[in-house]
Amino acid sequence: MTHRIDTTKTTSPPRSPRRKPHRRHQAGHAWGDGIPTLATLAAPHGLRVYQDHAGDENLPGRFGEIFRHGPGCLAVQFGGVRANGTAVPARRKMRWRLRQAKRTQGLHRVVVGDEEVLFHFPDALLPTVAQLIEAYRAYGTKRRSATLADAA
Repeated sequence: MTHRIDTTKTTSPPRSPRRKPHRRHQAGHAWGDGIPTLATLAAPHGLRVYQDHAGDENLPGRFGEIFRHGPGCLAVQFGGVRANGTAVPARRKMRWRLRQAKRTQGLHRVVVGDEEVLFHFPDALLPTVAQLIEAYRAYGTKRRSATLADAA
């Protein structure tokens, strides 16, 4: 008994499922159009902002990180691990920073963990809190000296 192979039918392998395209930029933000992004709040102060793998904006500093917590509300994390996976080194100077944060009007302590402390604060306190965590300057910004018109 001989078996015949039918060569008229062609079968192709099943197609692999398509992957979602990688989003490089966040299309709008979750809080709505009336809420300023962290980048727009940090730009006048010359502070560095980066996006984590989820597309959220974070403002890193030597002793912590600032991020958007809700509409009109920011949060600062002292210590622990940043959103990009790098650890904030625990130092003795952190204690002084936490005491200053507790004394600052408008900062509300929310979480106290083994390695980190989280505070909520309004958008208007961003420059003060950025000083507390020693926020990093944006790339390419230098200290600007007085212009000739200002000096005259």
